[in-house]
Amino acid sequence: MQLSVSINSLKLANGAVNYPAILSIPGTDRIPSLVGKIGYERLHKTLGAAIQLAMESMNLSKPLTANQIFDLVDAIIDTSAEDYLALEDIILFLQKLVRGEGGSLFSAMDIPKFMQMFEKYRQERHSQLLAIRDEQVSNWRAMGKSVGKVSIEKGDIDSATFFDLMQTYHEGKNDVQ
Repeated sequence: MQLSVSINSLKLANGAVNYPAILSIPGTDRIPSLVGKIGYERLHKTLGAAIQLAMESMNLSKPLTANQIFDLVDAIIDTSAEDYLALEDIILFLQKLVRGEGGSLFSAMDIPKFMQMFEKYRQERHSQLLAIRDEQVSNWRAMGKSVGKVSIEKGDIDSATFFDLMQTYHEGKNDVQ
């Protein structure tokens, strides 16, 4: 119950994911950091319980087994550093899955099917991140500031925004190569 209430702030009025809100979750509260913060075992149990509840909420004749959930949680944690997933990302994705927004399941779920659907969520999330960053850069340019000449010391920009802009710049360079 409490989780549903806290997750509600990460959704728009129509139930869609509020990507700016979820992307603003601090790095210390994301899965790669939570492994060190609360421990791998506790995080694993939390994610496993969330996936188990989602499986029980769907009318599947062949839901994920306990062993499959265990392996799936391992895969999620192992790949979470790729795009700095938050626990909230998983919960929001599971809510969408339970609502049928992931597509037809045909009464069965397995790890590849789950990961395929989860990858769509991750791609959507990544596209939104790029759009937000592009907007930030455009806003800075519209204000007459040059992204390459921004000074943290002069107070032109806070360090978090500067880091985000530099990360966007380097990602853009890597995409071109």
